[in-house]
Parts: sequence; structure tokens; C-alpha cells
Amino acid sequence: MGKQADIGEFVDKQEQSKDSKTIRLKHLAEINPTKSEISDLDPKTVVSFVALEDFGTDGEIKNTETRALDEVYDGYTYFREGDIAIAKITPSFENGKGAICRGLQNGIGFGTTELHILRPREGVSTEFLWYVLRSKPFMDEAETAMRGVAGQQRVPTEFLEEFRVTDSSEKDTEKIASEIRQQCDTIDDLIESKKRLKQRLAERRRSLISSAVLDGKGEQATTKGPLPVLDRRTPDNWEEGKLKWITKKIGSGETPDGGSESYVEEGITFIRSQNVTDRGLDLTDVAYIPRETHNEMSSTHIEPGDVLLNITGASLGRSSLVKGGVPPANVNQHVCILRPKTDLLIPAYLNFVVSSTVVQRQIFANQTGTSRDAVNFAQIGDFRVPLPPITKQKEIVSQINKNTRAIDRLSDTIDEAIATLEEKRQALITAAVTGQIDMYGT
Repeated sequence: MGKQADIGEFVDKQEQSKDSKTIRLKHLAEINPTKSEISDLDPKTVVSFVALEDFGTDGEIKNTETRALDEVYDGYTYFREGDIAIAKITPSFENGKGAICRGLQNGIGFGTTELHILRPREGVSTEFLWYVLRSKPFMDEAETAMRGVAGQQRVPTEFLEEFRVTDSSEKDTEKIASEIRQQCDTIDDLIESKKRLKQRLAERRRSLISSAVLDGKGEQATTKGPLPVLDRRTPDNWEEGKLKWITKKIGSGETPDGGSESYVEEGITFIRSQNVTDRGLDLTDVAYIPRETHNEMSSTHIEPGDVLLNITGASLGRSSLVKGGVPPANVNQHVCILRPKTDLLIPAYLNFVVSSTVVQRQIFANQTGTSRDAVNFAQIGDFRVPLPPITKQKEIVSQINKNTRAIDRLSDTIDEAIATLEEKRQALITAAVTGQIDMYGT
């Protein structure tokens, strides 16, 4: 979970106790309550359904669907109004996904089996318990207790039951939680302002890239119709081509038999959409598949010079260049491999074109899918890109690298500042729920 959070600035040395009493979490909350308590309800009762991605990290549910009880009763996790849900599988747990369940249809909700549900017992502050579950001791110990192989490790139920919490029964935990919330809101406002700045930098970066790949002629426009095409802002001596004409491969990977159950602790790198970023491949959190599985999926091995493009979901349109030195790897079905004909396209130039408005507008004009944004291979193959001479492509790549260097450094600095603020927030929560600071004299 990173370096130890510094709680020194929050701790009142006179109030801190080395002999704090503790109590098991199972005495503060019912862990994974049984759904049998609603077995007598009308099967057509409308309830809320919450996908894992719709749990935030701030204690809120971002989005819900409505379904009939009989559609979700079997095979999903049950919770009710006021329960706390936390993700139990990596990396969703480490990312802090979870929520205090509020606003549920008929007070009932269901979600993925990758959730743990905690129901605060009588007299226990729900919000205070939520902060206990965000504290560093809980997060660190839970991560250590995880079981399973890489990519599918889970926090076991028995860890939750036996985790020891500082006994705050003689304190006003509602008041403590309120003060934590106020101070965390201040920190969160700072984090959001930095994220907005980072977004503006990303937009500026894309603008610089777009201008360069159009030789300073401005961002490309699209015409009306089923297939957007480039306008003629590119220089007259430049050609343009469809991706299917100037690439050797357009295709995505696949999910191995058994899905995430097939992941192993060590093996061949398996690249998923979260590993593909506009700043390059991020291999800090990758899954691994057995070499035998990799060999069976030989058509989706990646090679240096490939451009990887996310073709579904919230990360639709993100792309990364595969550089030399990347270990042998495969990709899943959400990642498309674009392999350029190098006599026509420099790989780095293709990656910049894909991340520019030239291709991005074509991607988002061609989305398909009922529940997730997506583009298909036929649409990708028909995307048109400017095709200057190889010497000009090299100049453009050099220009973009030079012009975006300062933006990338500033973006990295903002990431570091956000990480520091997040550590400070967790340190505050930890100090408060463990009794190391006295919130408003409680």
C-alpha cells in the first residue's frame, strides 16, 4: 500500500494511549448477512443492482440499475439500506471501491459476488465504521491476508471477522465521523482541483499532438455520415489512408478459458485495458497467464512497434506504443493490436495519430454496444489517417516528444501531489479511528 502514512501532524501526544482496548470487527458489524431474511418477498419486487464499477471510493454509489428480485436473488450478493459494501478482490479492494448503501429501491440491493457486506450493529455509527475500513491498519492487514493467485486475490471473510478495532464505545463516534468527513472534504477538494488541472494538461497535450500530425493546420474536422473522413486541412502533398491499408494486423486478444480463474502468480504478462494509458504501458498491475495458454493464443502475441488501442468501456480510445524491452505478452479482448506496415508508418507516429483528434473523433463517432462504449475491427480498419512521407513522420515524432516533455513532467508532479494528499487523508482517518487524536474533545 505504499509508504507508511505520516500521522505525526495529527497526533496529540498527551491523548495518545499505548494501552487502547480493541474489539473484533464482527462485534461491531454483521459480516455478509444472509439473504434468507428477504426470501418471503414477492419475487417481482423491484430492487437495486449495482455493478462493481459503480461503487466509488468516497462512500457513495455512482449508479444503479433496477431489476426484479427473482433475477438477482441467486448468484449475487445481497445488501440492504445502510449496509457497507467493500470490494474484496484485487485491484478493486486496493483502489478503495465500496460504499455506504443508500437510496436503494425498496431498501434492497444486489451486486457482484466480489463484495463483502458489513451491517453495523445497534449503536455503531455507520460512517465511523466506514472510516475504520478506510484506515491504513485495515487496508494493510487486509492486503496481507489476501488469498489466491495474481489477478484474483481476495480478502477472506475470517479476516474481517477477526480484525481488531480500537474500542470507541465510550466516545461519540457520530461526532468523530462528522469531523473526519469535514477535514477529508477539504483534502478531497484539493485533490479534485489537481485532477482538473491534470485533465487540462492532457487536453493541451492532445492539442499539441493533433496540431503536429496535421502539420499545424489545426484539428481535423469530420463530415456528416456513417464514416467520418479527414477534411483537407492536411498539406496537399500528403496522402491519407485507411488503417486497414497501412497496417499488417488489426485484432484484439481474448479471455483465456476460465477467465480470471486462469491467472497465475508467475507466467506470461497479460495486458488488459487498465494497462494501456496515453503515457505508455503501465505494467505495475498486470495479470499473468501460463505459457501454455500464451502459446495457444499465438495470434495475439504483441511485438515491439505494435500500437495497443482500448476498444471498449470507459477507457475507450486510450493507446500505447509497445517499445523494445517489454517482456513477452498477450492481450485480452478489450485491447486491439495495430501493427503498422513500417515502410508506410513509423510506429511512434501511428501511436500519436491514434491519440490525436484525427482518430479520436472517428472512434467516438462510431461507438457501438448497448451497455458499453465500443468500436469493432471493421470500423477501426476504415479510420482514415494522414500519411506524410517517412522523413516527415520522424520530424513529427521528434517535435511531439519535445513539445510534450514539459507537460509530462508537470503531470507527474501533480500525480505526486495527489498521492501525498491521499496519504494525508488516510493518515487523518487512521489517527482518528485509532484514538490517536481527540476530535473535538470527544
